[in-house]
Amino acid sequence: KKARTAAQDHTYVFVMWVHGYLNGRDGINFKSRPLNQAGITQLVGDIYEICKVDEGKLFLDAIRDIR
Repeated sequence: KKARTAAQDHTYVFVMWVHGYLNGRDGINFKSRPLNQAGITQLVGDIYEICKVDEGKLFLDAIRDIR
């Protein structure tokens, strides 16, 4: 349980960083990239789709591919 909680916390930090990075890169638009459950689910899905094609891709390179 402790390891799962730590993994969730680490994942949350990465997702919040990605959200901030994308908003800095593309401009803040809560309509296209909301900071709510649906938006976070979409963002995680975007990351998953990019990384499943190339599991060795660097994290920042994967994030740069999100549109």
